[in-house]
Formats: sequence, C-alpha cells, structure tokens
Amino acid sequence: MRSGFDILDADDSRRVVKRVIKPMNLAGDDSAATAGRDPVKLMCDRLAAFKDGLITPDDALAHIEAMIAAAGPTGTPADPQHLRASVRVYAGYQRTLRDVNTADFGDLLLWPVRAMQTNDSYRRRWAARFDAALADEYQDVNQSQ
Repeated sequence: MRSGFDILDADDSRRVVKRVIKPMNLAGDDSAATAGRDPVKLMCDRLAAFKDGLITPDDALAHIEAMIAAAGPTGTPADPQHLRASVRVYAGYQRTLRDVNTADFGDLLLWPVRAMQTNDSYRRRWAARFDAALADEYQDVNQSQ
C-alpha cells in the first residue's frame, strides 16, 4: 500500500467483492451450504474470516485445503467448492484494493500484524518508539486483535 491510501467501508467493500465475483460466475452458486443465502455476503464473511485469522491471500489455499481435509474425518460440514472459490475471490479482491490504493478495515489489522510477525527490523523500529500501545474499543474477538 502506498501513502495516501483510502479506507473502504463495509458497503464499498461489498461492491468490490461483487465486481470480483461477477466474472467468476459465483453469484449463482446453488450448493446446499449456500442455498437461499446472499453469495456476496457469504464471500464477504469468508474474506473477513481470512483477515481476522491473519491469513494472507498467499496462505489462503493451504488453509482452506486443511479445513476441507479436517472436515471429512470429523464430520464437520464443508463446502469445498465455495471454500476454494473464496481463495480466488480473496486474491482478486486484494489485487483490486492494491491497484486502487485502498484498504478495508480487516487490512488495517492484518498487514501491520503480519509485518510485525515477519519483519524483525520493522518490529524493532516500532517497538523502540513506544513504551505501550493502547487500543480503543479493543474486543479481542479474533486472532488479529
């Protein structure tokens, strides 16, 4: 992301997801797991779950395949087609955001946390600047928080 980026609200994010889904022909998914449910909302929820779990587009396929593999032996319901499609949508969605220099709310936690986890010099530089970090409205409801 470059400086001066814009932040999408939920409605803007939904519109971007809808644009990404359209050429993939996913809006008409009639699988049992998604029947009668809004496919755009389902996809937005899946993308939010990726980000809340600190899963990047590059890591999403391995994560999904592990979910699918684990679902079989445990009897947990899984929709492999929808899950695999969500990986493609996630990659397209993030590519679109990057191209227009925007981020959604999930990105505001995902990317700094991932940078802190994977880049020692970045982490040391920020840690040296602050004695403590306070978070307003901190909920601790997902991995990224």
